[in-house]
Amino acid sequence: MVGRGPDRRTAGRGDPSAFGDRQPGCLRTRPRPVAIQSRRRPVGGGAGDEALTATERSVEIRRRLATDNPAAYEPDLVQSLSNLGGRLWEVGRQDEALTAIEQSVEIYQRLTADNRTAYEPDLAASLSNLGILLSVVGRWAEGLTATERSVEIYQQLAADNPAAYEPDLATLLSNLGIRLSEGGRWAEALTATERSVEIYQRLATMRRPVLPSLLRVRGLQAVLLDALEREEEAQEVSRWIDENQPHLIRTIDHL
Repeated sequence: MVGRGPDRRTAGRGDPSAFGDRQPGCLRTRPRPVAIQSRRRPVGGGAGDEALTATERSVEIRRRLATDNPAAYEPDLVQSLSNLGGRLWEVGRQDEALTAIEQSVEIYQRLTADNRTAYEPDLAASLSNLGILLSVVGRWAEGLTATERSVEIYQQLAADNPAAYEPDLATLLSNLGIRLSEGGRWAEALTATERSVEIYQRLATMRRPVLPSLLRVRGLQAVLLDALEREEEAQEVSRWIDENQPHLIRTIDHL
């Protein structure tokens, strides 16, 4: 069993999982796979069902092509599988969604072995998705492992190219904070979350549009500080959120 700290999530400021998982920007590349959110959406219909049918058909065709020529068609197949996982999740077919994402991770691992530069960011994104799905279906330990692996990859990428990869690293670190908090590992969750805050604050000084993400992660930080009975620090973070929330509202009003 994982050791737990004081369970103050419901008695204090809230549940860390309420801040939700976010997906890195690399999930929106080649050709815009569907990002999976931690909360299951209502079962869809109409256009959603048509999109799912089309995606299933795409996977079927590309799987046949990849069987005959993996080198040529596996990159396309893995993108379709990522899309399929998102579509299935949206209509509540959790087990099938998980299978699709697990298959995408397996393929990305093979592709990364041959071409690390081209596919490692996509592997990290798929691992992050896998971590979310595993956690939601109750396989927390496996979900944490997948999330930790995604963070490790992005730490290496950000070390080589901070401008390109630090925003996504901040996202994955906040996801890691949520995963750790789900297991009651409050101190480790806070460490990951504060690293995310540091990156977002640095990006904010560079005039990057990160205020919504920074506010969300600082909210998680306040919850974790409260769970660790560090009330004064939690209140200080909460005051910062209250002071900066109007700036976010004004920004949205000008969009």
